[in-house]
Amino acid sequence: MSRDLHGSSGEPSYGTFAGDSTTANSPVTTMAFNAAAGHSDTKHGSLDGEHAHGHDILKGDIIVGTIAGEEARQATEHEHNLSFRDAIRLYPAAIGWSVFFSLGIIMTAFDPQLLGNLYATPAFQRDFGYLYEGSWIIKAPWQTGLSMGSPIGQIAPTYASEVSPIALRGVLTSYINLCFVIGQLIANGVIAGTSQLNNHWAYSGPFASQWFWCLVILVGWPFAPESPWFLIRKGRFDEAESSLRRLASKEVDIKPAMAMMIETDRLEQELEAGTTYLDCFRQINRRRTEIAMGVYSIQVISGIYLVGYATYFFTLAGLPTDKAFDMSIGFLALGFVGTLCSWVLLVNFGRRIIYNVGLSALVVLLLIIGILDCAPGYTENTPLIWAQSSLMLVWNLCYGLSVGPVCFVILCEVSATKVRSKTIALATATQALVGIVMTIAIPYLINPDQANARGKIGFFFGGLGALSLLWSFFRVPETKGRTYEELDIMFSRGASRLLAASLRIVIGIEYMIYLKMDDLAPFTHTPVDDIPGIHDRITRTFHTHTTRILQYRLKQLRSLYWGLKDEEPALTEALKLDLGKSAYEAYMSEIGWCLNDILFVCKNLEAWMKDEAAPDMPLMNMLMRPRIRKDPLGAVLIIGAYNFPYMLALGPLIGAIASGCTAVLKPSENAPNSARIMQHIIEQSLSSDAYEVVQGGIPETTALLEQKWDKIFYTGNVGVGKIIAKKAAETLTPVTLELGGRNPAIVSKHADPRLAARRLLWAKLFNAGQVCVSQNYVLVDKEVLPAFMHELGEALREFQPQGAKDNDDYSHIVNERQWSRLKSLLDSTKGKIIYGGHTDQDSLLFEPTVVQVESADDPLVREESFGPLVPILPVQDLEEAIRTANEVHATPLALYTFGSKADNAKVLAETRSGGATMNDAIFHASMPTLAFGGVGDSGQGAYRGMASFDCFTHRRSVTQTPGWMEGLLNVRYPPYTAEKSKKIKQMQDLKPDFDRQGNTKRSLVWWLLLLGGKGTVSAGVRWAVFVSLLAVGARVYRGR
Repeated sequence: MSRDLHGSSGEPSYGTFAGDSTTANSPVTTMAFNAAAGHSDTKHGSLDGEHAHGHDILKGDIIVGTIAGEEARQATEHEHNLSFRDAIRLYPAAIGWSVFFSLGIIMTAFDPQLLGNLYATPAFQRDFGYLYEGSWIIKAPWQTGLSMGSPIGQIAPTYASEVSPIALRGVLTSYINLCFVIGQLIANGVIAGTSQLNNHWAYSGPFASQWFWCLVILVGWPFAPESPWFLIRKGRFDEAESSLRRLASKEVDIKPAMAMMIETDRLEQELEAGTTYLDCFRQINRRRTEIAMGVYSIQVISGIYLVGYATYFFTLAGLPTDKAFDMSIGFLALGFVGTLCSWVLLVNFGRRIIYNVGLSALVVLLLIIGILDCAPGYTENTPLIWAQSSLMLVWNLCYGLSVGPVCFVILCEVSATKVRSKTIALATATQALVGIVMTIAIPYLINPDQANARGKIGFFFGGLGALSLLWSFFRVPETKGRTYEELDIMFSRGASRLLAASLRIVIGIEYMIYLKMDDLAPFTHTPVDDIPGIHDRITRTFHTHTTRILQYRLKQLRSLYWGLKDEEPALTEALKLDLGKSAYEAYMSEIGWCLNDILFVCKNLEAWMKDEAAPDMPLMNMLMRPRIRKDPLGAVLIIGAYNFPYMLALGPLIGAIASGCTAVLKPSENAPNSARIMQHIIEQSLSSDAYEVVQGGIPETTALLEQKWDKIFYTGNVGVGKIIAKKAAETLTPVTLELGGRNPAIVSKHADPRLAARRLLWAKLFNAGQVCVSQNYVLVDKEVLPAFMHELGEALREFQPQGAKDNDDYSHIVNERQWSRLKSLLDSTKGKIIYGGHTDQDSLLFEPTVVQVESADDPLVREESFGPLVPILPVQDLEEAIRTANEVHATPLALYTFGSKADNAKVLAETRSGGATMNDAIFHASMPTLAFGGVGDSGQGAYRGMASFDCFTHRRSVTQTPGWMEGLLNVRYPPYTAEKSKKIKQMQDLKPDFDRQGNTKRSLVWWLLLLGGKGTVSAGVRWAVFVSLLAVGARVYRGR
């Protein structure tokens, strides 16, 4: 049951909807039937039936349309992944023909610049001007009439935008502005060659030279390939395919590109009413046309017409004619340089930010130019005139960097493909109308016999520019990096400039703006039989060495960042469903944490990847360039936990990506909603050949452990950790284990009871105590016990004034099994419940419960609660607290101590733990840049920040021996002699700086330099005292 939108069964089939070759039994049609039935067998999931029909323009929360067709999705992914360098290599013909058609823009710019410079040519002034106060002036009506034709002759860069891939689109469309500058420079060159003539050829020659450009374009035009977009809109698919083949190299598979273009055309047929000029102002096209007309008109409004009058303006400003002409050449040269530099900006920054920042700079410069013109005695102040003229040069540089080239990029990207030529024609006509107004107004504004505004014209254009900036800020969205199909979707939703900046279009099944958990497929276990194939694919990808490249790693990390950023509402919703976690805690401890971790890693990754110099090497060894290379370990397995499902799964994954590894992520099945959204984000953000998600429980985990990995990273309990370590040992696979622990908190008699109570209570309220680093019990000095218990009650009433039930800030226990375990643990204690104790099995509520126990053997102390239980054990003093902590668990994951500086130092010196926080709780584990890990049976290895990079990296020692060292290294070859033995010792032996008793020894010279001090600081102090004494002695001696 195929869908032929183009009405011809004879056309080739591209993607899903072209031609009749998509039959009822095809995978695409099957997927459509599944979607309509409310289920899907694809890995991307599906919406319910009512959401899976066509491109309905919905005003609800989720979809705009549906795409079926793997080829279209592949083409979109290819467009996004294509680098600028690869695009140049793969599309040389597209670049060449775009550059050729841009010759028309050179002609367009050549004409008005020629006319503007003619007004300063002596022969033209003499023949067509009149004397005014001793100087030749061209009448304003003459200037208006001659310049009137220039706006009408402008052409738009439609061709460049339609034949270039996304990676080149910004540069090739902004190249239009460079052509304008080139045309202006050539016009100045022509004028320079003819302006000194005393006859009519001083201006007739330049007029005649305009025909050159027409001839060049007419010669090449018949051989140019037609725009494939135009041909597809006309239903001429064979010709479109032929055109695409001519524009791309033989390496490019044009089938997916054709599928995407046909799909985009189909989408626009459903989203738009037609292809006439009137349709440019209907439905979703209205705003697109407004933006196109606006940004193109702002070119004129921001003051670009002053470029054509540069020489004339500089002359009227008071510069000599020859200096004014030189300034105009510099004016255009800076515009040329600015446009070239804009290409770097376009590759690295969004269109919107470049445009708005550049427009802001133009407004400021114009206002300063106007202010300078108001200075007293301006006409006699030569430095002021030069300063004003120099600011005009800076203005053109800023224009060339921003508004000038970016205007054409936005113009091409915001217009819909079906009405692009008409949209750009309307924008050009609008600019022409504004240009006519400026062409009439500028001569009257600047001429001495009229308004004589001179530099005060800066106020006029500066004011208009400020209004334009206000409009642009609220109306122009970000379009960088989007296919035309994605832009159609974005505008069909009427996306605001802020939403458009963060909009992420999902290609494959649905187009979504805000994903909801109901839109995802249900939690489904990965088939166990698929796991070996997944492992093999991930391993093969690593051996292609693609993941080792810095830019690949950064691209994956940045894509993951936006995947998380864009799906923040769904991520928050999933945590609420799994753990009852509040939006505040979800962002603070999970989403925001992961985002910051990615940004920190991206910022430092290049430095981390660099080879590390080996320290303290003898000179001979240094000649061999000893260094430590950071190599990725390979294909790794990451097994996450349920209590912080994003942080504990994505944190290691970020490190694996940064190190250049490929990875399989196995989220916890106890947080199924979080696992679903993570899988969705990873599949949409990361390369499926390098990063995969496996869902399931024990059978799937067992199957994963049967594979040979290069590293296993596990977060969870000690029992499973031992199983994994044992299994990994069979294949000598390195493991990182982040396990739990019975973490102590020690409150000494010198502690502030209020601070200790508030901070420790918060650690148990946080995620309902389901935190591996929260304290398992609190050892409190009996001297402060009453105050501490009182402050706990006060803090509990403050944090939960209405109690824990129906409290949106308080999480519930993850599942009934964990709730029952906690309830059993509470029932088994012999301690006294001081606060809390209420539970509700139906809602999985477990109220924060403070229990005073009398012995370290109490179950609440000896067993890890992993919940909101707060056992308090009184102790006589700090020594007893330290002894008890070491007896309960010698190597906990975390330790907290509250007391004086001496108390805290003593606790740290006499205990062990994975990490520690003094006078607070959890903080050491909350910082994404600080290494986190356990010790002993609380875990092994560490990650986060640079430690995550190191976790999945092999430090590979490398040396490189140059050939010229052979003579020095001859001593290593047999036969070994006494002379060789002596030389080898001289070459490699270091000398000890200590004596036989182990005491540090120094030479007499070194002792004198340090004046007997033990270090540079003490030596510095001694030298200061010594010099001061010498100075005092010298002064006393001279006084005698």
